[in-house]
Amino acid sequence: MPVEALKRALPMLISLALLAIGSNLVASLVGLQMSRREFPEWSLGLIAAGFALGGILGANTAPQAVARVGHLHSFAAFAALLACIVLSHALLTSPASWMALRLATGIFYYGLVLIAESWLNGAVDDRSRGKVLGVYMLVFFASGAAGQLLLGLGTDRDFELFVIGGMLLALSVVPISLMGHAEAEQEHYEPVPLSSLIVEKPLPTFGAFAAGIVIGTFYALGAVYADRQGLTTTEVSLFMSLVILGALVFQWPLGWLSDWAPRLHVTAAAALATCLCGLAITLIEDRTWLFSLAFVFGGAAFSLYPLNLAHACDRVPRGQMVGLSRSFLTILAAGAAAGPLFAGVLLTVVGTAIIFYLPAAAAAMLVLTAPFQPVLPLFAKRLFVSVPLHSLSGSSLDPRQSARHRRLPKSSR
Repeated sequence: MPVEALKRALPMLISLALLAIGSNLVASLVGLQMSRREFPEWSLGLIAAGFALGGILGANTAPQAVARVGHLHSFAAFAALLACIVLSHALLTSPASWMALRLATGIFYYGLVLIAESWLNGAVDDRSRGKVLGVYMLVFFASGAAGQLLLGLGTDRDFELFVIGGMLLALSVVPISLMGHAEAEQEHYEPVPLSSLIVEKPLPTFGAFAAGIVIGTFYALGAVYADRQGLTTTEVSLFMSLVILGALVFQWPLGWLSDWAPRLHVTAAAALATCLCGLAITLIEDRTWLFSLAFVFGGAAFSLYPLNLAHACDRVPRGQMVGLSRSFLTILAAGAAAGPLFAGVLLTVVGTAIIFYLPAAAAAMLVLTAPFQPVLPLFAKRLFVSVPLHSLSGSSLDPRQSARHRRLPKSSR
């Protein structure tokens, strides 16, 4: 990465790292506390789904804030509000209050990521865009794993970790506030309506929804499952962090493979691995095997969304790719809300195993639909680019938007 681009991006990347550490800590802590405080089964899914629903609202709120007061002031305001919301978990302990708090958390968390990503997109040039995105993905996955490991610092019934999470979120304002901030130029992209996406690319669109179910259910209730299997707080944090580390390790090799083998086959293989690992996790009691399966599950599950997005982006005009990605992320968020809701309803009937049965079923549906989609010839592909899962703006960092990025020939079909 050019030195000047690194200098411009580094403070924002540090802010994003602090944001990711704090938010991942709080996400698992909420699940753990819900389990140990014996919240009603029906409330677990509603509380968890609130985060994804809030994310959709936040993605539509943040751009208006940026247009009104700029990136720096918007980021500072959203971070302060998010820190207050996180700290409120220590004061408000009823299921109803936590439903509202998770909804608000989703609004301001997704808003913060959107603000940061849109600033990065406007601050870097075409030659450094892909490198910035690569570092950005590394920062988010590594910081997410670190946040999960911090869960091991707490005790079973205390709320000190909510204070630590709130402090980390408040500290995320510091690097961006001291960076000699300049407003980044905003670009406009051609929108791709959800209706057009569903009609023209139905199977990758279904893949995005299924990926949302897989990722949303795990993020929301994975800590609940681990706790109810008798794992200690330290083991719960290790279990959650290994899933995210698996995502970090596997995503790039699977993406590279999808550029040289039929993309559909790679996606189906990742979905099959997700399904089998999800089912095996519910059957295994040995800790070593459980943690190993968690690592592979994360690597396969977190690759489903970027693989389906890459498949959908093949043969799409460059000007429509950001619009397509934003519509795809809306579908991902819908799946991330639906997964915990269904899991919460079925908890009383099936038991905690539904937390992995449901992602396994969603992944199995991807495997079953694979034969119904024709395989694109290699020359019709765009290069795979791993993209963020957390906002409706990060796709604009995709280096395929750059006029200088190498483009493969379009299909003649």
